[in-house]
Amino acid sequence: MTDTATLSADYLRGLRIVEPQASFLAAAADFPQVIFDEAKSQSILAGSEVVSFTESVEADFRETISDSALIAQLAANTKFSVEQDPIAWFDHYYSILGGLGWTTQARDTAEYKLEQDGLEVHEAVLDVVEAFLGPIPGASKLVKIALTSLKKMNQDSPFITLFNKQSEKAKVGRFQFTLVRQEGNSFLADGMSFGIKAKKNVTQVLFFKLHKTEATMRRSLAKISIGADALEGLRPALKAKIQAHRSKFLAELPIAIE
Repeated sequence: MTDTATLSADYLRGLRIVEPQASFLAAAADFPQVIFDEAKSQSILAGSEVVSFTESVEADFRETISDSALIAQLAANTKFSVEQDPIAWFDHYYSILGGLGWTTQARDTAEYKLEQDGLEVHEAVLDVVEAFLGPIPGASKLVKIALTSLKKMNQDSPFITLFNKQSEKAKVGRFQFTLVRQEGNSFLADGMSFGIKAKKNVTQVLFFKLHKTEATMRRSLAKISIGADALEGLRPALKAKIQAHRSKFLAELPIAIE
């Protein structure tokens, strides 16, 4: 194990995570075990985050990266509730990933400028995805497919129930889309985080209508990376810590039918 991986494993062991409420665990149906497949592009629903992998990412690393995203969420929840400032929650989320060995290459946070009143959240997200991931071949298409998959699902489906349960609370909503690709011995992740504050309750967050006088949406963009050796060294401790939560919070999104 590298020195970096040892430090990250020590950090992980001391990390406190929020245990899911008993009512949620009882109500949530177990998803089928996720089969990570490096032969295809793949999107995983991890709590309130959709993690998409290009074909270049090996299966074992897809699993470890998904576990990293989930544990960072559960740990961030110990400091910030959904009702609090979403951007502060995202900041803490990325600081936890930093403790796990990820390096932040760039962060940028700004308010989303609403050009069209009454735009639904998923439409606004597509604008951000296109602008942020456009220079990466095939990247925006992959994230758009994941977003369309969520959009086309029945609102009573377990996928949407999980996503909404972790994303929204009263007048606040937050969620993330992350694209992961592998270049040599490093993994690069482009994260797009969205926080919504409204004057009325936020329900079915992707379909919530944004009105200039009633709601604001902020977006936080991040580029982070980690080496394969560091991620490999972290895998056993990470898997052990998150094992009990995986069946409730990790699921593979089906490909949207166009």
